[in-house]
Amino acid sequence: MLPMSDMLATAKISMFSPLRNDAFGIVAIDQQLMIAQVITMYVKIGSGKVIRHGWTDKATSVGSLSYIVVQLWEQSRQRTQFKNLHAPTTKLGVPRFAHLSANNFLYTLPAGFTSRTDRGALQVNATFITDVFDKLQVSRTPIMHSLEDLRKILASKDAGELEITL
Repeated sequence: MLPMSDMLATAKISMFSPLRNDAFGIVAIDQQLMIAQVITMYVKIGSGKVIRHGWTDKATSVGSLSYIVVQLWEQSRQRTQFKNLHAPTTKLGVPRFAHLSANNFLYTLPAGFTSRTDRGALQVNATFITDVFDKLQVSRTPIMHSLEDLRKILASKDAGELEITL
């Protein structure tokens, strides 16, 4: 079983703690866990074969989201600091952005747990790193496998064709 699976299932998003633009969270991308700042979000509108994606400024459920556009920060050698320049954008000298499936948004950081340094890096609360990020980092491989299994289920026309073990 994944650590903190109850929190990963909701990404700590609820009616009482909605996800908003500019919020920070932990995301899974390129087999890594990174800190991301939400730039904008899209929700699913409609059902069946007529599904569209519409912009929203807040979400009360990770399940209602379809895509999230984020800026990414990668953990540096200092465990509470995250750098905004990382491969593959280091040589260009620009921060990295991504258009992610909402399933890749794992956990919302509490407000005030991040601050920017003068060089664009991100300083994250040390207690949060110890209590949440490090625990997820230790379980990164099973988390990535679970996300891949979920992607297969969602892509399958008949989810009954797949046997998933979590």
